[in-house]
Amino acid sequence: AHITPTSDKQQGEFIPYTTKPIGWHTDGYYNPLEQRIRSFSLFCVNPASSGGENSWLDNDMLYILLRQQNSEAADLLTRTDAMTIPAHSENGKILRPKSVGAIFMPDHNQLYLRYTQRKKYVQFT
Repeated sequence: AHITPTSDKQQGEFIPYTTKPIGWHTDGYYNPLEQRIRSFSLFCVNPASSGGENSWLDNDMLYILLRQQNSEAADLLTRTDAMTIPAHSENGKILRPKSVGAIFMPDHNQLYLRYTQRKKYVQFT
């Protein structure tokens, strides 16, 4: 995909198609589990004049440190209803179904992390 800013109202409501900064997130956090993204490659076609840096973290280490510091919080984040992204619909038509799932979950003997820093259209239990 080649994502660029747009004035198209339908796409323009989504942050990747604007010049607004994007908060910390994992790619595909709104996808159903069977379509989860396990890896992602990012290439910048047009470098930003400022900003545009990426930060990477080891989700295994994040979980280990969280469990050591607050095991109750770690347990809550593994609940199957820990994070909900409501369905996206227009004119009564569902364009993307609701996504409900854990933030940390086992995935083929690895730890999968699903997270967004968004403040709108997300519910945490």
